[in-house]
Amino acid sequence: VFGPTGLPPGSGASTEVVVAPARVRRTLELLYGVLRSEAAHGRPLLGPAAVRFVPKTSSLLGMNQHEMSCFIELPSVRTAEVLGIYRAFWDALDNAGIAFGCHWGQLHGMTAERVQRFYGEHATRWRAARDRLLPSPEARRVFSSPLLADVGLGG
Repeated sequence: VFGPTGLPPGSGASTEVVVAPARVRRTLELLYGVLRSEAAHGRPLLGPAAVRFVPKTSSLLGMNQHEMSCFIELPSVRTAEVLGIYRAFWDALDNAGIAFGCHWGQLHGMTAERVQRFYGEHATRWRAARDRLLPSPEARRVFSSPLLADVGLGG
């Protein structure tokens, strides 16, 4: 009755970018520019662009840092071209001076600089709380990961 209910073979990919409400229009203009440019070079995004708005969180490193944050998700298949589109989008936001966050559980372009620019004082407070909870180098090593080191939140 329902046909196939499993996923097709292969891997998926997705990135989700979040920006402040005042930056939504410019962010979407940049995204459309990246998508047009990449498609013109034979590298289309094989999937939709989804936009939603989410109210503010009380979490220090939650994505929705603004009273009403805009989330832009780009699910697709995992190809070198799609990963290049994601990088081009993140770089376009940087070049335009737009602070952004990315979903921690998806592909993201977060760096220490981008984390600090987007989260600001919240990232500083998170690092301070981590240092209080894990006062010794040994404790910090047990609760470390490459992701935390890469994004400037601890190694």
